[in-house]
Amino acid sequence: EDVTCQLCDRVMEDLMEATEDVQDIPCSIICFRMKRCVDMCEGLKEVQESAQEFPCVSAGYCPAPDDDEYAVERGGDNVDGVPECRMNNFQCGPASHCQRVMKGLRLRCELKPGIKKWVQMRRHALGSAVAVASAMMTWPHCSEENGAETQFCIADPRGYAYVAHLITMFLVFGVGVYRSLKALMTPGSDDDAQCLTFWLVVAVLSSIEG
Repeated sequence: EDVTCQLCDRVMEDLMEATEDVQDIPCSIICFRMKRCVDMCEGLKEVQESAQEFPCVSAGYCPAPDDDEYAVERGGDNVDGVPECRMNNFQCGPASHCQRVMKGLRLRCELKPGIKKWVQMRRHALGSAVAVASAMMTWPHCSEENGAETQFCIADPRGYAYVAHLITMFLVFGVGVYRSLKALMTPGSDDDAQCLTFWLVVAVLSSIEG
């Protein structure tokens, strides 16, 4: 299992180093046509876009930190959903995410290369999204005083656009409330989680537009 996890981290490192879209990267070149590696690479490409955790964990190639005995007993706090690496009695844990490296004359415990690049890319994407949202929130509406004098302003809906706006509000709040109430009255938590995600997205977009 540890060998599979290490191979997965190496594949993720190669995928993260590519400059083009991950889906366009040929796994046969990365893996030198080794079938086991190619199959793993294709599996990672399928889950990486929707994975909420390290793709190697989502795809089942690495154990989840909560399933790692070392992580449960000695693991540190989570940072960006990734456990903090800690050294204890020359053991580095959790082993699924961390490795021992020699820095000068000292042994250090740090994230493996693949997951480190994944965390850096996710932080960069989040920072870009926050920057765009902040910029949109500071843009004035064209109807505001001096708003139309700026180079860019947000136009208020008029005519057909206003009708489309009303229809959108009906679909969001009318249908959304109906589906949410229906989800609450059915057993299981999957549909409840989907509704919660929906309303969180609506709240964020409404804040940006406002």
